[in-house]
Amino acid sequence: MFEGVSGPPSYVAMSLPLSGRRHAEAMASYRHLAMFGLMVSDSSRGSVHALGGRPIVRYDLVEADVARFRSGIARLEELFRAAGAREVHLPLPRGVAPAQARARDLKPMAFHPLGTARADARRTHGVVDADLQLHGVRGVHVADGSVVPSALGVNPQLTIMALATRLAFGLLGGAVPVPPTSTEEELACPS
Repeated sequence: MFEGVSGPPSYVAMSLPLSGRRHAEAMASYRHLAMFGLMVSDSSRGSVHALGGRPIVRYDLVEADVARFRSGIARLEELFRAAGAREVHLPLPRGVAPAQARARDLKPMAFHPLGTARADARRTHGVVDADLQLHGVRGVHVADGSVVPSALGVNPQLTIMALATRLAFGLLGGAVPVPPTSTEEELACPS
């Protein structure tokens, strides 16, 4: 999925795959830059291990995910060129075409980490239960993206807001309000 990105110059500066004079020239034209992100719902998995008492985080892209990135980057370039872009800065090392990109050429970033305190009715498979309460600890609830079991493939903002709203109403002892149907709205607000 492509997602338009807008942010302050510092955000653009850290995202550009350029350095030195080329980076300075691109930033001098900041008003004329457009950015899109490529969101990939990955099937790769990572792990955390201890080495000498320190955590080691490892995440290796599987070939299917590398292929998704190749395809997405190629389509983004095609889209920008069709829109009239004079220059396209791809998130790849200089001289590497999207079709030839390898896992080590990619620099994936995570903007919406999910699943670190995943919800599951089974305490052996999740951190919180269906009511978002910490397994085995009464009164401790989690209401953020960490309870979402896995990557959604889209921005999780609405999902997180819905979960937090559901939890808030549950803690207050009330049911989550159901929006009126269009027929009920028409009866309540005649034209």
